Amino acid sequence: MKKLIALLALTLSLAAIAQERVVLNSKDISVNNAEAILVRTSETPSVVEVVFQVPMAQQVCQAYGTRIVVVTSGSQCGYNERVTGYTTRTVCTRKNPHNGQCLRTETQRIPVVQRYARSCSVSETYCASYGTVTRYESDKVRIKFKNLPSLGGTEEDTFSVRARQRSYDGENVVYDITPMQTVVPYNVEKKGILGYDSYVIEVK
Repeated sequence: MKKLIALLALTLSLAAIAQERVVLNSKDISVNNAEAILVRTSETPSVVEVVFQVPMAQQVCQAYGTRIVVVTSGSQCGYNERVTGYTTRTVCTRKNPHNGQCLRTETQRIPVVQRYARSCSVSETYCASYGTVTRYESDKVRIKFKNLPSLGGTEEDTFSVRARQRSYDGENVVYDITPMQTVVPYNVEKKGILGYDSYVIEVK
């Protein structure tokens, strides 16, 4: 058990070392990866905005094929017509040539025709093989340090931040923000609305 705990601690330590360490010394920071260790110092503004490069996986078609399918479509197969009933209308058959007044009328019987789309076989293109492409997109997160204790000298707070795609083939990005080494315990609360990523870090 002790060996397992030691191995886990070593793995976590190596993962932390591999992360980019970014000192928050201005309001706008750019990170070249999807995760980093953010460092708060005495020079860190109360609000910072950090841009991450987030891998976004998307499904694409790698190969197309054709197949024959049966469709019911008027535009592709044409229409059948059927008389479903009759209606009547009164029309003027003779008018006064001087004033245009109708002198004689006649009732006409008009068939009501309904059109039905035909069914037929057509060739259809479909995706025969799917694959995944990954592109990197810039995404910004706003972090507010609310009423945190002042840092002096070499004191610093460190936070592990990871940006990730919420779901495969989706457009939304979510953030995992975890305090690592801090002068006092902190809470991290998500505040963003309408797709805007915003977090508040405050004392527990």
